[in-house]
Amino acid sequence: MKVLVVDDDEVNLLITATMLTQMGLTAVKVSSGEAAVEAVDHQDFDLILMDLEMPGIDGTKAAREIRKKGYNMPIMAMTAHNTVNGHSRAHQAGIRVFIRKPIDTDKLTEVIELASEGAYLLEDTPTLSV
Repeated sequence: MKVLVVDDDEVNLLITATMLTQMGLTAVKVSSGEAAVEAVDHQDFDLILMDLEMPGIDGTKAAREIRKKGYNMPIMAMTAHNTVNGHSRAHQAGIRVFIRKPIDTDKLTEVIELASEGAYLLEDTPTLSV
């Protein structure tokens, strides 16, 4: 499984990518929403793990742009905040799973399993917070 990891915090980016690599997955790292939107045009990804709060194009806007281009891979948000408004905007952009930071291996394993089973791709899928 190939995972695009998007986070403007270099430490979080490195930790998340390392955890994915240790799970036997391929992690591609980018540090902005703009880079994420561009990356999906050049590589195939099975999953995107996206920080919601980034300068420039934030995670919600990046997810919306990726969906506009017709890509339907699961996009899962990594966030330190748990706000109803933020979840609602992200859900409208096609994000179905919210992972609370700091991310631990158990949470990450759970969402990877969901993604590999094809969960959280459909518009009517409920939102999950782990």
